[in-house]
Amino acid sequence: MNGEALFSGRLATRKLSRKAPLSWQIRNKLRGEYIRGTLGYILAKPFSKLTGCAVLQGSLRAVKIFANGHHGLWPIGALEGH
Repeated sequence: MNGEALFSGRLATRKLSRKAPLSWQIRNKLRGEYIRGTLGYILAKPFSKLTGCAVLQGSLRAVKIFANGHHGLWPIGALEGH
């Protein structure tokens, strides 16, 4: 199932040319919200198979449009280094 949401307003983007510092990456991955989200993501499929309950998981994706008009759809995080 795919869904779409319409948003209004302004959106600005910028390209970060380097990776986040290692200290920031470690602090981010040690946050309770990150750990709970990762565990929930990992355990959702086995839970669904075991109980027969439907489990919905969201994902954030971006469309990258190149100067020549070609475009692609990637999960956020996969765009690093492109």
